[in-house]
Amino acid sequence: VANSTAAQYLADRRIAFANVEAIEGAYDLLERNVVDVVVYDAPVLLYYAHGDGLGRVQVTGDLFELQQYGIAFPAHSTNREPVNRALLEIIEDGTYDRIYDRWFDAAQE
Repeated sequence: VANSTAAQYLADRRIAFANVEAIEGAYDLLERNVVDVVVYDAPVLLYYAHGDGLGRVQVTGDLFELQQYGIAFPAHSTNREPVNRALLEIIEDGTYDRIYDRWFDAAQE
């Protein structure tokens, strides 16, 4: 996907790739056998593989680079505190680990 960390990763290693404007374009190329693989964010690929791509595509292999995700709020947002509290709650009660195991560990299958 144009301007993504995946595109930069491949370009830095001089690996030829088809550049698309949106991930849906990459899925289309994959399903039409124009490309052999799609390199992109694991959570996005796993969502597709377990949803619209179920039975047609498979996520395989190890992560190339571990990356962190963040949530940005406008300065002085009243949403920051409740989101932080909700995140802490799901970490403490084990929900975060269950979500992580379901969606991220699936990349190892």
